[in-house]
Amino acid sequence: MKCVAVGDMMIPSIYFRRELEKSSIIDEFICKSWKENSSKDDFREVIRKIETQVACAFEVEDEITELMKKADVIFVHQCPVSKEVIKEAENLKYILSCRGGVENIDMEAAKEKGVKVINCPAHNAYAVAEYTIGMILNELRNITRSCTALKNGEWREKYQKPVVLDEIAYEGNIQHGWGNLTGEEMLRRFWEAACRGGYPGHGETYLNKENILWWSHGGILHGESHKRFGFLLDRLKETPGLGLMPYSRTWDEVCAVPQEITPGEAECGCKEYYLIYYSFMRPTFREFHFDDQSKWHVRVLDTWNMTIDDRGTFTGKFKVTLPAKPYMAVQIWREGAEVHLK
Repeated sequence: MKCVAVGDMMIPSIYFRRELEKSSIIDEFICKSWKENSSKDDFREVIRKIETQVACAFEVEDEITELMKKADVIFVHQCPVSKEVIKEAENLKYILSCRGGVENIDMEAAKEKGVKVINCPAHNAYAVAEYTIGMILNELRNITRSCTALKNGEWREKYQKPVVLDEIAYEGNIQHGWGNLTGEEMLRRFWEAACRGGYPGHGETYLNKENILWWSHGGILHGESHKRFGFLLDRLKETPGLGLMPYSRTWDEVCAVPQEITPGEAECGCKEYYLIYYSFMRPTFREFHFDDQSKWHVRVLDTWNMTIDDRGTFTGKFKVTLPAKPYMAVQIWREGAEVHLK
């Protein structure tokens, strides 16, 4: 039996080749590639188009279609098998698809010609099962609702008490996902929690020659995040009033303002102090506009390297350039606000 196998970005042709070489049924085969060098984002669009426009979604290269027309068996994953190919393939007996569905195959033409189509409806069964179990655990433990409540400030409003985040996972290198955060990720969680008005807790789970995890026994800290908490603490101490609360400005930043109303708010019609954290995002600049009269002081903070870049004062609408790297923050306050600089 002659076979043509067409690989793609998700299942490259080399995988078809490896399996066909083991076959005692296939006498002759040739493997070709279709969109094998596509990026993941581009290939998602390919799949979306196939699932909406079926087998006629794409015109496959002539070289591949001509080989298909001479084959007894066609193996594909996402590559379309059109009505024209099936009609002109005189010896075609089987079309085998690695997909769960058969949207890329003209099923009407195959049925009309008596070509058997074999697909893999249970190929993603494990993924579906894992996702389902994950959703069950998510629901039982209120994970999504709790995360949303924390981010939206609902707990603070409902209970009128400080929100303490006891376990936000640990910086370390043990086997479990909750205990192998990088120092950068641990610090990011601290800054984001603080800017949302919460109070995070730190822990470490580094394996070391003493075989003692700081998380459960204390001892010597081996990580990097704890060295940078003092920088965050100094910024919190600079806040006018008693502390920070979350403030909604735009969707792509974490913004905090003083929990108490400051004396100048009535005059300027806005908050007088902003601590804005950009987390893992990497903007090259951000634009701001609070009012048209006040002078606004700006400092750019590198939270990992613990540096402060004083950018001076601005009025009206202004732009602050940033270094296009993660873990940056911007501190902005109105001239005259009671900021306690360290």
